[in-house]
Amino acid sequence: MPDSARSRSLLEKHGGQASPLVTIDGVLLATIQESLSDAGVRRLRTDVGARLAVGAHRGLVVDASGVDTMDSFITRSLRDLAVGAKLMGVRTIVCGLRPDVVDALVEMGLDLVGVETVTTLDRALAAFREV
Repeated sequence: MPDSARSRSLLEKHGGQASPLVTIDGVLLATIQESLSDAGVRRLRTDVGARLAVGAHRGLVVDASGVDTMDSFITRSLRDLAVGAKLMGVRTIVCGLRPDVVDALVEMGLDLVGVETVTTLDRALAAFREV
């Protein structure tokens, strides 16, 4: 199934809580377009894991620029997603965390220890071109 058809399928599957997955130059891009429910986060982890298992991806970028709130479950799930990808030999970069989201995470004592982060999607993709 081509990436565009797969993305449409994911959009329909997630019903308003879409996290389309596309591959760009061997890097799997998961774009979180809005704050996800716990079920949406679990679907994202399952979908990403399935794509990484069948593809020859050299990286994973999670674009969180569409997220306006993150609780401890979502934060832990993002970290777990990155750790799982690393165990599969795939480098992960999270990008696009909004300043107000970062402030809230710091205030709650939450972090993404061990997860590479950058400010923008362009910087995340550039990091894979530099390797």
